[in-house]
Amino acid sequence: MTFAELIEEIRQSGFKHDWWKNRTLAEALCLVHSEISEALEEDRNYHQPTDTYYSGTMIIDLVEWKHVSSIPTSICMKPEGIPSELADAIIRILDICEHYNINIEAAIREKMDYNETRPLKHGKKL
Repeated sequence: MTFAELIEEIRQSGFKHDWWKNRTLAEALCLVHSEISEALEEDRNYHQPTDTYYSGTMIIDLVEWKHVSSIPTSICMKPEGIPSELADAIIRILDICEHYNINIEAAIREKMDYNETRPLKHGKKL
């Protein structure tokens, strides 16, 4: 999957779930912040950076799964943990970029190229 395809899938999901109905840019940015805060809470709750666990109640159509010997536990369970929260933040960022027609690939490349010119531990940090 290309970056553009991923952004398009996020756009379609956002449209399907009406993410942008009456939402301002400020609200969308706050939602990115909230996902990062949720990742921080996962760390504060002693979850490792690579830990994924699942919560909620499985809601599935058992008829669809009648010929399957075991139902994957993650099929309808909400993924939790630092990876999931970081994924949510990235999804929200890419959705903002699509909504406002920001070429994030070009912006990332430009910023990375600039960062290569910066000295080690820039910002007067020791």
